[in-house]
Amino acid sequence: MKLVTSNMGCAWANSPFRRTHDTAWDRLLALAADIVLVQEAHPPRDVLAAGYLNVVDRTPNWGTAILIRADRACRPVTVEPHSVLERFGMYITAAWVEVCGAETLVASVHATIGGAAHWVHDIELEPSDFSSLKPEGNVWKQELAVLELSRLAGDAPLIVGGDWNSSRLLSQRSSDPGWHDRWCERLAARDWVETFDRLHENTDPRPPEPRTWFRTGNGFYQLDHIFMSRVLVDDVTDCTALTSFAEEGLSDHAPLVVKLPERHLARMPGDRVGAASAV
Repeated sequence: MKLVTSNMGCAWANSPFRRTHDTAWDRLLALAADIVLVQEAHPPRDVLAAGYLNVVDRTPNWGTAILIRADRACRPVTVEPHSVLERFGMYITAAWVEVCGAETLVASVHATIGGAAHWVHDIELEPSDFSSLKPEGNVWKQELAVLELSRLAGDAPLIVGGDWNSSRLLSQRSSDPGWHDRWCERLAARDWVETFDRLHENTDPRPPEPRTWFRTGNGFYQLDHIFMSRVLVDDVTDCTALTSFAEEGLSDHAPLVVKLPERHLARMPGDRVGAASAV
């Protein structure tokens, strides 16, 4: 099974990547991924002809979207009025998708860096939820996205990818070094595991994070990540950044490609998803 996340760089009206957007889509669809998560994108008109179902395009202009192979069962997540997802608008798209025989929450996220959004204290969160937010490195929106998607998933497995604007190397160079690592540790406590980290957990020496951010003058940062529940991520066999995508001027981000074998997750009585079992 192949998953791809890609920020396609079309958020602003004068983006140079709008001129090459069709070419970028051709390249992205040619990867023949089972699930494609995009941000700052205009889904192409011929996506159905390419064998995908465009689950949700959050705006008529640009935003996040999830493309799923037409032979894979899926249904979009209902966006309730005044919910956290509604407040995020075009920045989060979520759907229930069949993965390894289990209904899995899949989401495409574009989490920008910055202080708490003006609507944070207007949303309906339990006091314990607010106390669990630890917005180090100005990752308020990242924390809220994780909180809400965790609530929606419940005990179901999840796959969440996108442009998180968070990087181990970036946090090492900040005034508060290490906040990215601490953020990933908090996510792991919620059963969100970063795929590259898991793949190289026991590699010595640990390879540098794959560069996915290519704007001139910036560092070799991996701002794009795919997180999975541990019941899925332990099987990941590859996590690679397609740097040629950015080097050829199709976006200022490189798509991140993750591969894992598809197998069945056994359903246990009383549970939505139980332990993993081989096919």
